[in-house]
Formats: sequence, structure tokens, C-alpha cells
Amino acid sequence: MAYTVIYQVYRKADMSQEEFVDYWTDVHCPIAAALPHVQRYTNYSVSEATNAYEPAPDGFTILEFADKSAFEAAMSSPEMAASAADAANFTSHFGIHCVNTHPVV
Repeated sequence: MAYTVIYQVYRKADMSQEEFVDYWTDVHCPIAAALPHVQRYTNYSVSEATNAYEPAPDGFTILEFADKSAFEAAMSSPEMAASAADAANFTSHFGIHCVNTHPVV
């Protein structure tokens, strides 16, 4: 079973949702895609939110690794340092959630 990490992402206050998504997709994704040991990398921009606490996240990133040690290696890599530095250009903050996967369908 993969080691799954979900980033809850919040845009900078001075960015529109469109500017946020454009930067995330066009600039940040190529940087983050270089992370070592990533088996799967998917972004989800939020188009609507119902019953969400404010402020609702503007997006989610899901990264999958073979195991926790692969995740830890990626987190200490120069590529992660570059990704984290760039994140400051379009995010106000983000939460990181290491989750257990329970497939249903």
C-alpha cells in the first residue's frame, strides 16, 4: 500500500483563484514534479465548497510514495527545498496530512 500525503493548500490573499491555479499549474507543478521517489502526484483545485470551515482550502495536492522512508527522503531533498521556496510565491499556508488509505470502490 502506498504512503499517501495530502496537502491542504491556501492561496495568497492578493491572488484570485484563477491566478492561483495558473501559477500552481504552470510554474509550481514542474518544480514539484521533480521530487524524487514520488509515484503519483495529483492536484485538485477547489471550484466549490459546501459546509466547509472558513477559510476553505483553495486546493489539495495528493502525493503517493512507496513507503514512509521514500517520503522522508523526498522531504529532505534539494528538489523539496526548491518546491517549498516556490510555494511561498502563491500560497499563504498549507496543511500536510499523512493518511491511511482505505479503498472502498
